[in-house]
Parts: sequence; C-alpha cells; structure tokens
Amino acid sequence: NRTEIVQTPRLTVMMDAYNANPSSMEAAIRSIFDLNYGKRALILGDMFELGPESEALHADLGRFVSQFKPHAVIWIGKAMKAAFDAATGLPQKWYETVEAAKPHIAEDLAGAEFVLLKGSRGMALERLKPEILPE
Repeated sequence: NRTEIVQTPRLTVMMDAYNANPSSMEAAIRSIFDLNYGKRALILGDMFELGPESEALHADLGRFVSQFKPHAVIWIGKAMKAAFDAATGLPQKWYETVEAAKPHIAEDLAGAEFVLLKGSRGMALERLKPEILPE
C-alpha cells in the first residue's frame, strides 16, 4: 500500500494508503500535477494523529487542492469534511466512511484517467480497489 501503481488500458491508479500527513499529501498531489497524467482525480482519506490542529490542517489541504483543479476529488473520513468545506471550485464529494463511498466511486470517477488514492493507514483505502479497478 505504499506508492503502488496499477495500470489498465483506460486508467492509472497510484495507491499510497500507508501513511498520510499534510506534507506527504501536498507532495503527492503536487507531483501528479507536475506531470501530464490527463484527467486526474483524487481520493483522499483522513490524516490521523494530527492532534488539536487536525481540523485546520485538513481545511488547509482543501484549499491547497483547490488550486490544481482536478477532474474530481473524493474526500473520505470525518476529518476530511473540513477539507471538503474549505475547497472551492471543485467537482467534489465527501463520504464519512470507505463503505459509504464504495457504491458511488465508479460514477464519481467517470472520465478520470489517473487516480491518486492517499490516506492514513487506518482508513484502509485499499478497500476501494475493486470499485476503481474492477476485474
């Protein structure tokens, strides 16, 4: 679950569901927008262990993502609600849990050519792989 890349004929998925903090999130997002990956979508899960600054740091992430204008953003987790609320001008959705997101992921990602899946280990975002990359 650490920077695993899966490619299909229509989609590339970069899964980094092992660790997440503000700097690693920003670095991953910046890196995929530095390269031409086509229509890029983000699935971002809660960053854990941020202490009392958690809400503010998640909101900062929402504002940070807004400057890149991704094809779609899916925020997952209770803390990511602050990112969703702070983001502007994005085609975005927020789900409290991975299970709540599962039935909607394929539709939410429609048209995406590249997906970054990143969040803290405890979010277990890899559970979305079957919906993103059906066999």
